[in-house]
Amino acid sequence: MKNHLKIVVLLLYSSFLSSCVPTLNYIGNHFDPTQKVEIFYDIKDVTQNYTVMGLLNFEYNFFTNSLNNEILSLMINKGKEVGADAVLVTKFKHYSKQIMEENINSKEKEIKNIEKMYIEAKFLKYKK
Repeated sequence: MKNHLKIVVLLLYSSFLSSCVPTLNYIGNHFDPTQKVEIFYDIKDVTQNYTVMGLLNFEYNFFTNSLNNEILSLMINKGKEVGADAVLVTKFKHYSKQIMEENINSKEKEIKNIEKMYIEAKFLKYKK
């Protein structure tokens, strides 16, 4: 019986951790993987000629304020994977969303705030 409880706890913990990692939605071209991907927040900062190779968007539930580097790493790694030379962040939205949860034992309803972040970006391929 204890083994079954351990397995259930492990599965619940794993599903919680995986729900914190966003699914990056990418549509576009794929090239050979790249080793370096630059991040831009303003089109005027991109000095090289480029083509837009694809679009990325994702929504992120977050619980701490230390996720900036984590989010950048996710975008950079996805860029490397699809062969991008740069990522241009085109939309950033931070908002709170309220959800209603019911306590299984007491049947009391509770309103919780969830912090969310929505990001859109363009993946760029430099013209040679």
